[in-house]
Amino acid sequence: MSDPHLHKSSLYTSIPTNSGRWIRLLLLLQGTPSDPITCLLQPFDLDTLERCDDDKKLSPYAALSYVWGSRASPREITCNGQPLKVTRNLFDALVAIRHPTTAGPLWVDAICINQEDVEERNHQVGLMASVYRQARRVFIWLGHGDREFVEPAFTYICQRANHVYAQVRWIVQDAEARRASYVTRGEEVDGSKLHLEDPRPTAAQYSAFATFLRQPWFFRLWIVQEVSLARAATLFWGDSCIDFEFVMVALEKWREDSSRFAPPVGLDNIAAIRFNRRAERKRIPMPFARMMHGGRKFDCKDPRDRVYALLGMRSIGTWTGLWFACSGFWVQ
Repeated sequence: MSDPHLHKSSLYTSIPTNSGRWIRLLLLLQGTPSDPITCLLQPFDLDTLERCDDDKKLSPYAALSYVWGSRASPREITCNGQPLKVTRNLFDALVAIRHPTTAGPLWVDAICINQEDVEERNHQVGLMASVYRQARRVFIWLGHGDREFVEPAFTYICQRANHVYAQVRWIVQDAEARRASYVTRGEEVDGSKLHLEDPRPTAAQYSAFATFLRQPWFFRLWIVQEVSLARAATLFWGDSCIDFEFVMVALEKWREDSSRFAPPVGLDNIAAIRFNRRAERKRIPMPFARMMHGGRKFDCKDPRDRVYALLGMRSIGTWTGLWFACSGFWVQ
């Protein structure tokens, strides 16, 4: 979790830990990129979504997947009328995903969990799988990106995804098959207008995609659970965003192209994400040892996270009680 010194306990009212599955949601108030960040914390019981788990329209919130970033030079936001310091990377993420005219409920671990309350923090970690599984959408924040890399990387993703979807349309004659596109500076870039020949990556595109895969987010172990459980996900890099599913589709073709270049760092990690995402959606049982092996190249600061970060995957079943059974086992 984030640095507890960035938080104030007075912000938080207690939420039940012995009944229901209570969390806090962050109501991110609307604003332009230059406006201060203002938000409200509200309690929410995940059990209210139990009967509508398959209807994403009924889920009221989105969840954020990001890297906490450096604790140096924190930025200040206003939460429940009080100043709250957050890491610079989280601040940038909130600016990027904030809607200009509409407030939206969001779950962010660093703010929605009282980091100074150890009991609450441990309890909330056990709910994180449910939080991401029941979210309407997961927002992925990679961080600031140089347009020199963002545009060719996203353009290549669209070319590859549209080539695959074009083949799908030809096979099933489905005129409504998905069209890959991305949004930059508020304007949509229509990937279907790019040439649909089977594109071989240029050196510039390879460099851009390799830079894309080197972003710290791709090396954080918790993302395996966060995006594998997601009903839908949108990836933000700089001032552009793209449907994460297009990244997964493009990956298949990229692995074919990688024989022409040295495989980029991070390719195995995103392949592991795609494998787990597919297993989760199709309810394919997977041995936990295999899942841990697939996560061996991801980073985590706490060795216990090698287990905790993967326990919520539905494909390995529900491991109730393990959160508490392990609490006294680990030795620092």
